Amino acid sequence: MYGKDSLALEEVQNTLMSKELKRKLELQEEGVGDGLLIRATHLRKDCPVLRNYNSKKVGNADVVLDGEDTDGYVSASVLTISKNGSKGVWIIDSGYSFDIYPNRSQFLSYATIKIGTVKLGDSRTCPILGIGTVMLNLDGGNVTKLRHVRHVPDIKRNLMSFAMMDQDGCSVKVENGMLKVIKGSTTVMTRVTRNGIYILNGSSAKNHVNATILDKNRSTMIWHKRLGHISHGCLKYLRKKGVFGKEQITDMDLFEQCVLRKSTKIKFGIGKCTSSNKLDYLHLDVWGLPRTLSRGGPRYFLTIIDVYTRYVWIHILKNKYDAFNKFKELRGMLETQT
Repeated sequence: MYGKDSLALEEVQNTLMSKELKRKLELQEEGVGDGLLIRATHLRKDCPVLRNYNSKKVGNADVVLDGEDTDGYVSASVLTISKNGSKGVWIIDSGYSFDIYPNRSQFLSYATIKIGTVKLGDSRTCPILGIGTVMLNLDGGNVTKLRHVRHVPDIKRNLMSFAMMDQDGCSVKVENGMLKVIKGSTTVMTRVTRNGIYILNGSSAKNHVNATILDKNRSTMIWHKRLGHISHGCLKYLRKKGVFGKEQITDMDLFEQCVLRKSTKIKFGIGKCTSSNKLDYLHLDVWGLPRTLSRGGPRYFLTIIDVYTRYVWIHILKNKYDAFNKFKELRGMLETQT
């Protein structure tokens, strides 16, 4: 399509459909069905979304139409959520009023209370059957507790709300494709973006923190923290020496906090100022405020040193902003005398 002076609507539609088909195939190969957002503008009668939706419902597809029809065109936003691979995956967004979890058996504490319904994008409603607490084992061995989680069995995804984090006193920072949840000076959890959706990988821990099942990645992060946030190269060296026994050490991400806390200040070298002629190089220094003022009221000293001759001029100032005027006076005097 590059290099053309004009484009036909059919060419644009074909290009968009081919790219979307390629993206679907990539998601199927990776086993990822977290979310797919399609935005296209076309004739309503030719809309493939409405045609498929009216003929049959595929999975849990919610169709939301934005705005009214304009000249026979419609803009459609489609969010397709798969049932596969949703276990242990949490999606965070500002569009939820509270945390939602569909699995009743994984609640740490639970109360059967019918407190309303959840309205979806296609105007369907799902009943809320209860409320409780869910304990999460996050990647890296951290454990966090989600309170006041709504039990909605009809929603096949685990949803986490910005509003609930704000109520818990947490702040959210988003940058470079990563979302960080911070409480005080501690980073509670981090999330990465996948297909434009922020994903948190964590399994529920119904019984206790010690029930955490350590996989390879989690074991690596635990040893990284136990050994004072040791580098990955040192972890591999200790693994070769058999320090960790049968536990495996895998690759891990580079954390900004680890780098900053281990960084040291570089020493400043001794500067050398050389001059071959008089008045080529001058040092100026302003000193003040003294604890005890002089009788005349001056509060600052201005020293001007010629590097070549080591000759010193000293001026007494009442205000710091008078230093530049004194320098101009000295310059004028030197220019008339040399």
